[in-house]
Amino acid sequence: MLETASEVVSQIIDSIVQFFTDLPYKIGYAIGFVIGTLIEWGANVINWITTNVPQMIDSIIKFFSELPGKIWNWLVNTYNKLVEWGSQMLQKAGDSKQLYRQHCEVLLRIAGQDLELAD
Repeated sequence: MLETASEVVSQIIDSIVQFFTDLPYKIGYAIGFVIGTLIEWGANVINWITTNVPQMIDSIIKFFSELPGKIWNWLVNTYNKLVEWGSQMLQKAGDSKQLYRQHCEVLLRIAGQDLELAD
């Protein structure tokens, strides 16, 4: 039993020694992995910037270059709709005048006065 206990202690000590022997390699591997990951991330960022920033700039330039035409179209459409609305309002006013005249004539007839209203 004493032999097995000393073997167990010897194995534990060997394991501890092996752990500390392997530690510099493991630390170096971890540092290398982190550095590699950061370099890869940096390369991806540079690729994204060189690809997407010019597209964003082109989109902004396109938006502002199309803006005057869009504003002009909006103004023309607004003007045309305003003219159409005014025309419809005049038509409705004429219709309302005619209807009002007819109602007045009916009321005058009911009242016993058979009069024609002048234009």
